[in-house]
Amino acid sequence: MKPRALLLLMCVFLTGCLFTMNQPLVGPDGTAAFFLDEDSHYTVFSEGGTLHLLRDGDLIPVPAATLEELGGVVDWAPDGGELLYVSTQLGGFLQTSSSTLLRIAARSDAKPKVVLQSEAIIKDAAFTSDGRVAVLRFGEGVLGTLDLYDPDEDSFEQVFDDVLSFRLDASRSSVVALHASLDAPVPIGRLARWRFGERSPEVLADFVLGEQMLETAYVLS
Repeated sequence: MKPRALLLLMCVFLTGCLFTMNQPLVGPDGTAAFFLDEDSHYTVFSEGGTLHLLRDGDLIPVPAATLEELGGVVDWAPDGGELLYVSTQLGGFLQTSSSTLLRIAARSDAKPKVVLQSEAIIKDAAFTSDGRVAVLRFGEGVLGTLDLYDPDEDSFEQVFDDVLSFRLDASRSSVVALHASLDAPVPIGRLARWRFGERSPEVLADFVLGEQMLETAYVLS
């Protein structure tokens, strides 16, 4: 393995690039949500912790919402009434990691509800306009898989594979994803929009993937 590729591999795993970071996320009403450890200390890559809301200058703990190891808040509902967060438990030697996606009301006395448990690492998720949840997971593939998950039916609709990142539009009725085609003679990155209910995505832009991105992807495969 080339030294540069090894360095990238170390950066990915040691800094938790494939895991949800504990970044403060601000909701529609200006409330920020993030996790603090048992000493009320903040870290971007948590080792457990309890959810806190920062609202109008007051720090409000939500004792029932905790992390197993890594994780963080990934989305607020459009009305600000609840949020999604990911809790990931790292596997030991020769053991797999697992992630849990949960939703919880933005109140101090709220109790979390499990949305999805997965042996693939859940990196990001977001509420959609039709009651589903867009979920980006990293499993055995080179890059991530983006699905729309219906909690009521416990069913998935795959949107894109080999995904790097995604965002929903303001109406939450379409998704824009950055994904890749690594099998092409010249590896291509593609920015595409998929409107829920349509049969095929709209390609917004194509571009050649840089060497650094390719080395990272192949090292992870």
